[in-house]
Amino acid sequence: MKKLLFIAYLIPCFNLQAQFINRKDVDVQSLIDELISYQDEDANYEELYENYLDLLNHPLDINNATTEQLRNLYILNELQVNSLIKYRVENGALLSEYELQSIPNLDLRSIEKILPFIIVRNPEEQLNSKLLKRIRYNPNNYLVVRSELGLETRAGFKEDDSLRRFLGHPQKYYLRYRNSIANDFSFGITAEQDAGEAFEWIPHKKQFGFDYLSFHAQIQNKGKIKNLIVGDYQLQSGQGLVLGGAFGTGKGGETINSIRRSNILAVPFTSALENFGLRGLTLTYQVKPTIQLTPFISIINRDANVSNESLENNIVSSLQSTGFHRNINELIDRKVLNEKRIGFTSQYIKGALQTGIIYQYINFNKVLSPAENLYNQFAFRGKENQTASAFVNYSFYNFAFFGELAYQNPATIAFVAGTLGSLSPYFDIAILVRNYPRNFYTFSANAFSEASQPKNERGLYWGLKYKIHKHWQTSAYIDLFEFPWLQLRNYSPSHGYEWLFRLQYQPTKTINYSLQLREESKQRNLTIENPLYLTSQGKKRNLFINVDYTVAPKLTMRSRIQYTQYEFNQNATQGMAIIQDLTYDFGKLKISGRYALFNTDDFDNRQYAIEKDMWLAYSFQPYAGEGVRRYILLQYDFNKKLSFWFRYAHIRINGVESMGSGLDAIEGNVRTDVKCQVRVKF
Repeated sequence: MKKLLFIAYLIPCFNLQAQFINRKDVDVQSLIDELISYQDEDANYEELYENYLDLLNHPLDINNATTEQLRNLYILNELQVNSLIKYRVENGALLSEYELQSIPNLDLRSIEKILPFIIVRNPEEQLNSKLLKRIRYNPNNYLVVRSELGLETRAGFKEDDSLRRFLGHPQKYYLRYRNSIANDFSFGITAEQDAGEAFEWIPHKKQFGFDYLSFHAQIQNKGKIKNLIVGDYQLQSGQGLVLGGAFGTGKGGETINSIRRSNILAVPFTSALENFGLRGLTLTYQVKPTIQLTPFISIINRDANVSNESLENNIVSSLQSTGFHRNINELIDRKVLNEKRIGFTSQYIKGALQTGIIYQYINFNKVLSPAENLYNQFAFRGKENQTASAFVNYSFYNFAFFGELAYQNPATIAFVAGTLGSLSPYFDIAILVRNYPRNFYTFSANAFSEASQPKNERGLYWGLKYKIHKHWQTSAYIDLFEFPWLQLRNYSPSHGYEWLFRLQYQPTKTINYSLQLREESKQRNLTIENPLYLTSQGKKRNLFINVDYTVAPKLTMRSRIQYTQYEFNQNATQGMAIIQDLTYDFGKLKISGRYALFNTDDFDNRQYAIEKDMWLAYSFQPYAGEGVRRYILLQYDFNKKLSFWFRYAHIRINGVESMGSGLDAIEGNVRTDVKCQVRVKF
């Protein structure tokens, strides 16, 4: 009763000072932009973005969320996570989102950021109803149908060669159904048909209409069964050296919390990204109050390029990740490599200590043998891969210590370790060291690294974040790294560095300024024609100034200037983009749009900027050359059950006769895409 009276007292205060409870006021684009403040070719941002969208659309029950799940949001620091957990222990379950303000060390800015990812669920809703009833009456039960079409004709639809010509319609289709309650149950289906792919029913080739089908069924917290998933899933354990889903953001605007991987174990794989998830069964079982065991098995067919030198078709030269099966050539590579995985994670949890071991065995039905080049002499070759590791996470007051040590035959040891914490409510620090040998390879790793895979790399990272004032915040990092062996486009051992500085000023709730500077120095080949493969150090500098502001109660805008400079072999090139976004909320109708001007000397200075898209969709592309990018996004909610989206996007690049390359090339200097989506909530 005292808690209810206290919350009732807080409500008028929130109406006057902290009206953050309306989720429509939270700019998800700004949240993602702060976590991924710059983009390059080394990371799979689409998979990471899909996971964040999944978190947004299936928020955590704040009263049941574990410390690992809270850390996985990369929003709260260690001091705030510990304060929230301590508050729950001492005061019981939160009764309302308003109660977050009463938790020590949770400032309004952090609460605003975390709100889209959490809910406060009524305990009786879960305890006093049967599973079938919860499934039937669950409000988070929806069907999404989407269609995309490029208005200009791509080369693949005009190609005369029968092996290259696309077999399907130029329209892309996407379907997704899901019914879930966080920490309780989830089941769903995802289907996708890329533009140019044929819609066919060929069971022996594992195609059932749609080119890509994904399914999962999950139950959680049923006695000693803490998590059971049948179907498609992904695993994140330790620091991602052996098992790493796309939950790590790498380096960016968030300089502290993002360096540590959360030990969240298995989650459903609901993405339309082919060739990334696991398929089979995984179970987390509570052996003892302090011991959990998570065995897993996965059997899946993946796309691969069968070597022309293989007379018996038992050698593949590379794995494919595009997921395109549009013509006969691409269909030859479809699901030709059978992959079997078995393994487990065993963890011991007691108080602030979490430690465990991980084992994974992978077997292919064909020999993986990539074409030999100077840089890939230590790449994986063969049919079997085994890796084991040990990890530890330990919290001490406001500091978290973490690390993982992995072993792989023959006598290959990789490790990553670090600490992050709060020296005060205003000052956070992070340190991380890593050493990944040149012959270390695990196929599903996602540990912190400069390159896209944690191999052939040593490095040391320092990060800090300081709240100068309630309106001012600064963050920075420096990362020193070296590559002991050769790399693609870098045929000599090398070293480099990267630093970033970011300053944010938010004088009111309705306006937010950001300034970011970044410099990266890495080595690469001067020319591929030179037999000596001479190399030189290249430096790339990035600058952006961003302003988010509310012009009127229903009109929000974002203005952004981006600039890059790339120096290589005594030659400097530049790139720039000026971007204006706006969103107007009419109530049932919401309109968002962008107008961007860009001018880059070359592709090294391409400009990235996340674009707003429809619910569960992803739009993220580089701007290169000289041109204009614009789009408009309409969302109309007919009622609480039915919503409709329409998106029109257009890009014009001056001075070019065609856009794209290969089978995706289009004639002319413009490209136009339209997209429609319907969501039905049951």
